[in-house]
Amino acid sequence: MFKDILYKGIKIRYKSVGHGKPLIFLHGYLESMDIWEEYTALLSDKFKVIAIDLLGHGETECISDTHEMTDMADAIYYVLNSLGIKNPIMIGHSMGGYVTLAFEKKYPKINKAFVLFHSTASPDTTQKMINRNREIDLVKQGKKQLICNTNIPLMYAESNRVEFADKIIFSKNICNNTSDRGVIAALKGMKNRKNNIELLETINKKVLFILGKNDELITFDSVIEQTKISSNIETLILNNSGHMGFFEEKDIAFNGLFNFINNNFD
Repeated sequence: MFKDILYKGIKIRYKSVGHGKPLIFLHGYLESMDIWEEYTALLSDKFKVIAIDLLGHGETECISDTHEMTDMADAIYYVLNSLGIKNPIMIGHSMGGYVTLAFEKKYPKINKAFVLFHSTASPDTTQKMINRNREIDLVKQGKKQLICNTNIPLMYAESNRVEFADKIIFSKNICNNTSDRGVIAALKGMKNRKNNIELLETINKKVLFILGKNDELITFDSVIEQTKISSNIETLILNNSGHMGFFEEKDIAFNGLFNFINNNFD
């Protein structure tokens, strides 16, 4: 079920379950493919589901000291090409959405459609870059755990933090097991990423944005206008979610995702 593939001298870990038309799940910063476990289990009865640990996360090793989003996209392309995957629907959470956009820009003929789950096509703001530099400094000082303890609860809507205390612990464990080098490389890559609004304006395939109304990390107000720039963009708003809607409002999020998948695999 879990497999490794050698790419440019490093190990990439992925999971492939089920049979049928392919779905690709990409996790976010400080996460691993494990966040998708419930979804891959539900979807593998009907689809071939592939979840991948991105560079420097989970069991996938680092390829450099900076993981540009295009570096991560190239690694994903290598895995898909090696497995003979054609015309998948790609689902990316947060940083995984940035990777999805970079993949779409570089390999526009591969994906049949894609989903941006609590993500954005905009580059970092100046304040966001400052915050990422602070996190880099903290990791270099050996204080990664402080980042995990601070950032992970903020990924959940304030009203959900008691109910999802077990998921917060689950997410903190993944964060703490992410290598320092992997955290820094991802922070540098996210800080460098390009503006992909133009890509969405000219997109000729279906895109689903899933937004959390109470998202404190990628705010609803900062993304909602992006959903209006093309008739090919669909939107699912999770009114009681922060940044982790696939846990916080699992049924609504899953059903919306499932309908989008079915509608785009004709």
